[in-house]
Amino acid sequence: MKVTLFSADNCSGCIKVKKFLFDNEINFEEVNLTLNPEKAMILRDLAGIMSVPVTIVENGKQKEIVVGFNKAKLGEAIKLI
Repeated sequence: MKVTLFSADNCSGCIKVKKFLFDNEINFEEVNLTLNPEKAMILRDLAGIMSVPVTIVENGKQKEIVVGFNKAKLGEAIKLI
């Protein structure tokens, strides 16, 4: 299982997603696009996404992509874990 959060500095939604993941004791990798703007192409190539936050939850062959801070969708995605 792998959780990756694409975020940026000064992004209020990103802060909310990080808090949600911490509160639910979910380990995750953060890709800060402010520090690594070239990695934004990963999101564009993956699903045509050009905004943050984006949380990707992968468990085996299952993959959930949650765009923005959507507590309900994040909750459903982490049930894969």
